[in-house]
Amino acid sequence: MKKASSSEIRLLALLVVVLALVVLGLYFFKFHVSLSEQSADWGNFGSYINGVLSPILLFLTLIYIANTLKAQKESQIKQSKGFSDQLQEMANDNQINQITSLRKEILGLINNEVAFFIKRFDKLQSEISDATKNLPTIKGPTGNFAPAEEAEALMAIAKSNSKEMLNANNRVINLQRLAFNIITGDFKTVNALKKKFETEYKDIDAKFGDFGREKFNK
Repeated sequence: MKKASSSEIRLLALLVVVLALVVLGLYFFKFHVSLSEQSADWGNFGSYINGVLSPILLFLTLIYIANTLKAQKESQIKQSKGFSDQLQEMANDNQINQITSLRKEILGLINNEVAFFIKRFDKLQSEISDATKNLPTIKGPTGNFAPAEEAEALMAIAKSNSKEMLNANNRVINLQRLAFNIITGDFKTVNALKKKFETEYKDIDAKFGDFGREKFNK
């Protein structure tokens, strides 16, 4: 910008000098060969210079001012764009920080959920094991066997718990898949991340339910 302004000033000064020499040359060529000693001639010369050069100088000055204003406007536009870019960059950084914070929060919720259902799975498995150990037996001619009523109760526990164990295991697998999607997903906005989590989490709930979350004592 500074180099361009200096060049314009030098060009303008050169143009003024050339025009002044042309105007002076024409005057002396037409009216005087040498310098006059008459004050009236000098007055006429001043009027000539003022009448010819003043409009030209005014025109050149206006051109210079217009170019200066144009350069200032371009500079202001660049500064404004730079400021806008900085604001956009700050907004992007803030968005990234919000996404990172929300991602950590979601992963924490998923980890707690996974831990809950792993614990639930272990408890259900322990119930089957305890029921098997405490099952009374009767000695018969061909070996020991459980009374029909107790055996039926054990089968009911095993059937019920096995179903819940299977669903709990499937839920853990799907939660881990959701965690992977949250970690690797390229989310541009916080809302996109929220929508991804809410959609997949609701789908997991719809498929597997919570299986006794409220009645299970953590």
